Amino acid sequence: MSTGTSTSRKRPLLRSVTALLAVGYITSSALIAAHSKEHLVLKLVVVQYAFLLPAALCYLLYKRMPDGRTRPRTTWSVAALYLTYGVLAAFLALGVIRKDRGLQFGDELGYRFESRVFLEGRLAAEAPPKTTPDFDTYLNEFHFDHFIIHENKWTAQYPPGWPAILALGMLLHQDWLLNPLLGLWILWITYHIALLVFDEGVGKLAVFFMIASPAFVLNSVGFMSHPLCGVLLAAASLFLFHGLKSGRMRDFLVMLLLVAFAALVRPWTAFCVGAVLGVTALWSLRHRRRRLLSLIATATLVGGGASAILLAYNHALTGSYWRSTYALAENHTFTVAFNVSPTSVLNALVAATRWSLEQSDFYTVPFLLLLTIYAVLAEKERRHEACVLGALFAALVIGYTAQPVSSGSTVGERYYYESLFALAILGARGWSLLRTRWNLHGTWAATVALIAVSCFHYAVAIKTLQDRVTPHIRVLDAIEGLRLTDAVVYLKGD
Repeated sequence: MSTGTSTSRKRPLLRSVTALLAVGYITSSALIAAHSKEHLVLKLVVVQYAFLLPAALCYLLYKRMPDGRTRPRTTWSVAALYLTYGVLAAFLALGVIRKDRGLQFGDELGYRFESRVFLEGRLAAEAPPKTTPDFDTYLNEFHFDHFIIHENKWTAQYPPGWPAILALGMLLHQDWLLNPLLGLWILWITYHIALLVFDEGVGKLAVFFMIASPAFVLNSVGFMSHPLCGVLLAAASLFLFHGLKSGRMRDFLVMLLLVAFAALVRPWTAFCVGAVLGVTALWSLRHRRRRLLSLIATATLVGGGASAILLAYNHALTGSYWRSTYALAENHTFTVAFNVSPTSVLNALVAATRWSLEQSDFYTVPFLLLLTIYAVLAEKERRHEACVLGALFAALVIGYTAQPVSSGSTVGERYYYESLFALAILGARGWSLLRTRWNLHGTWAATVALIAVSCFHYAVAIKTLQDRVTPHIRVLDAIEGLRLTDAVVYLKGD
């Protein structure tokens, strides 16, 4: 009785502190967003942890019930969430980036260039005519980031997987729709993984977290290869969990084929995520020797097939099986991708990885990383599956620390895009565990607050994106105004 009385006395104080901290967060965030351009995201993240996190904790303590009363189940409609995503993606694709303009400029120009060449039934275009007998001067005149000219072949530096799919969209004159549709597919897979591993409530909440994250929705428009790679690796994860549950070898086989396809889209991302999936599948069969050997043999064949395709593609464009198009673009014999020296790793952690985590923390649902960590630590019933999901994100963080290449991301770290589904599922599970263990009730106000904060993050993201794409759009409009046909326009400098 005394505990209940003590709790009731603290409630007005907790409510007042929550309100004061919320006002502090709103005021500070508004001032920073209006007057700061340097290190904007870092400042907003600091404010988020200084004001919003304590406010959230006070609110949870205020909503905590000592009597363990039952909590209402989530009644959201998954179809309504999918529709919300569709509206958001259409607005961003048609209203912000003007449908065919893209997000990453040079990368997307390269992908679309390759797609046009593929539509002509070739692997590379004919190089521009030589304007000078000196080959180095000629290459310098026609140099463009992400493109290569070699032995009269002209193409971009990327693997063939995404350009081949993008070519199908170009053939239908609806290539801008591909990535939003792939993003919708990722949401569907996210829901079904959560449903398989945890429960329906976690699945719905995970989809909600994905839609509330600008890092997911904004990177699901444009012409980058991440959504295709994300679909393949999320689907591979779904088949892994099916295989872990059923023990069927065909689930693991489909998983391997999907990872192999992803390797033709984004090889390093597929390797990092595929390593987690493959090791998990092998570990699950450690006591069944015949199936284990069968899986190893199958993985060797599938991996060998994907490698053969990439090596043949290298040979066709660079004249060498071992010299990739990336290496040729960097004027190296081999791709200089990894540096695991202590100094390099420390520098990457302090600079690139810190920035990537900072961007991901801000442009996903607030405190999603904290909820993810809580889920991994607190999960008891499905601990193994939770660790696998957490390892998918960790693998990309570690992988792109060992390969410290700037992503040039605008909103969130695009190199982590393929693991956002795992973060969303774990974050949703973390919230579910928190509600159960703290006996929370009536948390709809928290949902409204989360939507409000996400809207603010979307506003910051769209403003940041518009600042970046507006000059690019103006240049493209000016070039189209020249009414040239069968021409490529080069601009000096950035």
